[in-house]
Amino acid sequence: SGCEKLSEIKGYDHVKVISKGSFQGTAITNFDFSAVSLIDENAFAYCDGMKFAYVPESCEISANAFPPSMLVFYEGNESDFESDNLFLSTRVSDDGYCYTESVEAVCIVTYVGKETQVTLPTEINGKPVTSLAPHAFAENAIIERVEVSSSVVYIGEGAFGGCRNLHTLIIPKSVTSLGGFAAYTDRQSEGFENLTVFFESEVLPQGAESGLIKYATGVKAENVCDDDNFVYLKTDAGYEIITVKNREGSLSIPEFYNSLPVYAIGKYAIYKSTLTTAVQITGSVTKISEYAFYSSDSLVSISISESVLTVDRYAFADLPNCTVYTKHKECPDSWSEDWHIGIKQAVFESSLDQSEDSLYLYEIVGDKLYLKGYVGTYEFNTPIIIPESIGGVTVYGIREGCFAPTLSTTASNRYIFVIPSTVEVIETFAIRPQFEGHSDLYLGVSEIPNGWEYNWFNSSYGRGYDNQRNNVYYAGEWELSDGIPTPLQN
Repeated sequence: SGCEKLSEIKGYDHVKVISKGSFQGTAITNFDFSAVSLIDENAFAYCDGMKFAYVPESCEISANAFPPSMLVFYEGNESDFESDNLFLSTRVSDDGYCYTESVEAVCIVTYVGKETQVTLPTEINGKPVTSLAPHAFAENAIIERVEVSSSVVYIGEGAFGGCRNLHTLIIPKSVTSLGGFAAYTDRQSEGFENLTVFFESEVLPQGAESGLIKYATGVKAENVCDDDNFVYLKTDAGYEIITVKNREGSLSIPEFYNSLPVYAIGKYAIYKSTLTTAVQITGSVTKISEYAFYSSDSLVSISISESVLTVDRYAFADLPNCTVYTKHKECPDSWSEDWHIGIKQAVFESSLDQSEDSLYLYEIVGDKLYLKGYVGTYEFNTPIIIPESIGGVTVYGIREGCFAPTLSTTASNRYIFVIPSTVEVIETFAIRPQFEGHSDLYLGVSEIPNGWEYNWFNSSYGRGYDNQRNNVYYAGEWELSDGIPTPLQN
């Protein structure tokens, strides 16, 4: 006890006894008790972040081992631990569902199986599955898609809260009451998926509004599909993108899925700051719905093809670091006058293309290629190696704002940039890290060319490339080995 910030335990599969007060007051959220034989008094007292525990019959639970508010599912028939939230005689089905049963029905209390896409059973032991206990799937890091069976009528509070990889939840008409989604937190910036809840009914069940953000009604399970990057909804016109999955870097929306056109992007396709930094909208998309891209600091670039005929009000909203590029010469009359709000800028008649590795936006002027934007990820002490050419065309210049990392650097956590000798022009603020901007700069030139503006590197604190926080290496002072730039020894 006393380790209030302790949030995760690893390598404890040999532990048999959890002594008195061992984890009292800590911040841990889950624990596997399969190898434990005794949980002593107050072992998990005041662990408010731990919402539930599943304990095998081989383990003894002492009085006050858990806080009274915690849901405790115990395989045994009796225990010294007493609580209104203690479920005795819990069992596990062959396919990994932990459950309790009454004379007439079964309640699923948690899932310990290994499948990532699950359809809940309609019955267990010949009895109908009619309910999911509160926090039944909470904090499950495996599941990605769940179809609730048509026998279920009630889903408990926070049953799917904190499921890191859950992007699709399908709820049938049979469900008449939900405990709400209040336990589901917007944690996409931490890598959590962008959950969408699909209801078969046209009317939301009682309690569903609590904490519910992304949802669709009147949807059949067989019409909800997904691939590695997107969740789709099949309609008469083709497929609508409902969710852009939380993937690092740049994503390109496909023109077709299952041989049908991808014609629309739905509301909250990207919601909050995700790991995705850029999206290319391809030639089959004709409509972008309101708030399709909403409230993300991480998005820096969205490219729209000329196929897009309709853009609803605030389709691009609260994206302070994002530039929206389109090949349209001007805003089409069919787009809402308020199609964007709170974006960095909108660029019409854009000639930008994207590199095959999806890392760079660029434009070609005459026979010269200029890098316009970097849409990959920035990681400390991991080099960004600017290519000498893209598509056979030499990289000649780097435009203002091309590189704009936002993490706060230190002397040990640095940015690393490798700039080839082909680059003859770098505009002011082309590399613009936030704050101090500690960086290692490996240059393919022996001296700064005339075409590089004085402030080609300049942090938001006004630190130039030659300030003492940076290390600058010129041609002949470093070498590139296996993708890693290394200074040469004197």
